[in-house]
Formats: sequence, C-alpha cells, structure tokens
Amino acid sequence: MDPMTSRLASVVSLAVLLSASAACTSTSPGPTGSASPTDPDSLLRTVLIDYNDRNNVALAAANALDATKWKLADTGPALEADLVANVFRSHEAAPERIDPFDMVAVRQLGAPVISGQARALLGVIVAGPRGSATAGPATSSATTPPPSATTSGTAGAPSSVGRRKMIVLTQADAGAPWLLQMSGWLPDSLGDLGTVGPATEAERSAAVSVVKAVTDYLADGDVSAGVDLGMIPAERSTVHAPAWGQKQTEFRCAVDTDASGAPLVQAAATGLGVLGVGAFHCTYTLTYAKASAVPTLLDEQKQLWGAPTGATLSIPLRGGVTLRVPVDGGRPQILWWLLDDGMARALIPAARG
Repeated sequence: MDPMTSRLASVVSLAVLLSASAACTSTSPGPTGSASPTDPDSLLRTVLIDYNDRNNVALAAANALDATKWKLADTGPALEADLVANVFRSHEAAPERIDPFDMVAVRQLGAPVISGQARALLGVIVAGPRGSATAGPATSSATTPPPSATTSGTAGAPSSVGRRKMIVLTQADAGAPWLLQMSGWLPDSLGDLGTVGPATEAERSAAVSVVKAVTDYLADGDVSAGVDLGMIPAERSTVHAPAWGQKQTEFRCAVDTDASGAPLVQAAATGLGVLGVGAFHCTYTLTYAKASAVPTLLDEQKQLWGAPTGATLSIPLRGGVTLRVPVDGGRPQILWWLLDDGMARALIPAARG
C-alpha cells in the first residue's frame, strides 16, 4: 500500500478526544476575580463550572460533526486540536460518540497573570463525570482515564502518564469568557505539588528555554541545552526521517507565540520546582522530483494540509509539553510530550467557522 494513502501512519493519527478540549455555544462573560487567601482555588473552580457548561453543549455539537462551536470555549493549540479531531471524525464511517464530562479543579496555580494582551489562569485538573465539578473540591487521587498509548510513533509520554492535567485558560478582557488555550499531562510520580504560586519572569524564561530545547532537538538533534528529554530521543527517529518517495526532507520546529509575539509557554512555581506547559509546531516539507510524483492525498489530509505547491508537500504538526525545572537547580526535564496532527494555519479560520 502506498505510504501516503495509508494515512501517513507515522504522522496522522486521531488525537485523544479527552486530551483535546471541546467548545460551546454560550458567550457569557467569565468570572474575573482572583483567589482568596482562605480559598486559593476558588476562581479556578468557578471558571471551570462556567467552562464545563459551555464545553458540554459543544460536545453535543461535536457529536453531530459541527466544528463551529469549538471556538467559543477554546483558543490556540486547544482549538486546533478540536478542529483536527473533527476532520478525522467526519471521515469515519461511524464516529464514536463523545460522552459529557467535567474538568474538576484540583489546584489553582496562583492568581491570574498578564500574558500579552490577555490574562492567563493556570491550574491542575482531573476529569470526572458530568456534574462532578459542582460536587465539591477534588483531590489529587481522583481518577481520570489516561490518554491512550502512543500511536504511530508520533508522540511520547512517560510509562505512567498520570491522571492530572495542567491547564492554561486565557481571558481576553475582564468581560470575556475564559477559554482553554493549552494543557498537558502530569505523571503520577510527580506527587503533591506543595506550595504553589505564579512563576517569576526568570522562572518563566527558564520554562521557555526548556520548550525551545525540545524544538531544537526535534529539528536538528541539538542537545546542548542539557534538558532531560525523556522519551523524545527514542521517538525522534520515527518522526524525523519518513520514506515516502521524496527526494528531500526538511523538518523545522518552533515554539508557538501569542498575539503579542510572546512565547506560548506558561509556568507556575511549586514546591517541586517550576512546572510549565508549552506549545510548538513542526513542519515536514517533502520535495519531490516533479509535481506528478507527489502522492495522492486522502480527503482528510487535504482538509488538514491543503493542496501541494508544485512538487512540494508541507505537513503541519502540533506539539506540546509539560516540563519541570527542579527546585534544587537540577537538570530540567520533560514530563510529557505530544507531537501529533496539525492543520495548515491558513485553513484554520474556515474550519473554525
């Protein structure tokens, strides 16, 4: 079978629906307060109640393959993951129904921080049945189904990926709803986070450097930053040198940026050191001897990538990590990472509706 018509198995795989958020139909303003000294997780809990209401309305729309509602709850990398998942589901003969669920607050990682022209709220959550977000504070022992095992060699994760997720919600202004921007899994082995709060500028810069180390390694094999890359090296060979008949392959990666141009990386200070979540994109550029040699794309591939340009085919990939910079100054480490299907930037506006 032609490698390209087998869905480019080493690149294209259906993202885990739970790890991608869904969207909603309400545009009601989100809560704008901050945590109180006596209840430091109160804002996150309140925000998630509102988010879950909107998100679960969108789950119903997603089950009907309606992608236009996702933008009302999600933005940035989270929204792109939603759109990619919708493309694949729309080409399945019998798409599996997505069950309603709640994100349940475990820890709020400090008060909201200014991020570009918006505010960002960081937190740790678990997933639970619909309605569980209003049943009371969660604990770190709450159960969340972990993401499925890595498919096709496009993503790596620790052997115990964990049940907690670190999330970033963003609010454009005081009257706007909080939108989920990005998230990443935390391994169970990490244990209790201890005292938490916003990262300093220096701590956030350290987190940005760790994400950049990942993109440098994926693109060029550069390990000069000294970051513990976890399972990324074991997977790199499978994603870096595909053999699809092209005469030349270029693989580039870069850390995402927000509307202000700042790196799309957020971090918090904890008793275990700086914990962060970041997003990046990579692009395969496959060059063929002539345009007629470019393999015929599947319909879903066309929706994600667009048409080839002459003899060149560009394949977008989206990536994410959760990271830790130890409190004792030890070697920074990648706790979890993802490299999965992306969507050409020019195609996202139409896909989101």
